[in-house]
Amino acid sequence: MKKRRSAIHRKDVDVKINLYCPDCGTLHIDRGWYALKPHRWHLCYNCRKKFWVSKLTIGVGKF
Repeated sequence: MKKRRSAIHRKDVDVKINLYCPDCGTLHIDRGWYALKPHRWHLCYNCRKKFWVSKLTIGVGKF
C-alpha cells in the first residue's frame, strides 16, 4: 500500500503566507481548523466569495 505524504512535506506547499481576496482585495486570515491545515480553497470573510490558490497555504495575515 502506498503511503500518503502529509501536506507539510509536499513540494507544492507555501504554508504560511499573506493572502488577499482576488475579488475585493481584503487580507485573508484563516481561523479554526483552517488555521492549522494547509489548503487551496479559501473563503473571503468580507465578500463571502471562495477563491483558489495554486499551492497549499494557510492565510496568516495580521489582525
